[in-house]
Amino acid sequence: MSPGALRPVLGSGVGRAPVRARVLRLSPAVLQPPHAGVAMNRAPSAVHRCELFGLYLYPMRPLGHGAGTPPLLGPPWLPYPPLRETHEARHARRRAAAAARGVVPLLPAAVLISKKRVHKHAVVRNRCRTRLMAALQAVAHEEAIPVVPGHAYIFFGTAHLYHTPMAALQAQVARAVTAVSSKAGARERRRP
Repeated sequence: MSPGALRPVLGSGVGRAPVRARVLRLSPAVLQPPHAGVAMNRAPSAVHRCELFGLYLYPMRPLGHGAGTPPLLGPPWLPYPPLRETHEARHARRRAAAAARGVVPLLPAAVLISKKRVHKHAVVRNRCRTRLMAALQAVAHEEAIPVVPGHAYIFFGTAHLYHTPMAALQAQVARAVTAVSSKAGARERRRP
């Protein structure tokens, strides 16, 4: 398939028609305790493993008003908003206005590359991380993939990412995201 050509729309396992999503790259700070935004201390909602990477779907913790952990508003030396309620209400109004305009859903994702599984050189690890994130962004831009709301897609890469052709990598990413979303959708339907 030529680059830039649209692939056929994949089936959705979540019950809704899949739409094109925008990838939100999660920083490593969101994954670290004590104020982790992703609940990685629990079992993942769904898992997909292949030769190139492992994809784990973890629920995200609410960081808004009334949540167990305070939101990360920035460095401690910067001033906080006058009232927490006004600050969050302002963001809620902005999100509601964006939803009314029909903004595409977000696909929060992080790519974790370790020295043990990939390579000791940072150049190789960075290239693997960049290639996997670029493949995910291309798939999210070209195809309508199902997105599970309130969950983060965490990729654990392997050394095979370095030499794999981009077309094969994109196909594997699309297959993995669809499989994980359908597994999570089936699990939600089983709950009473």
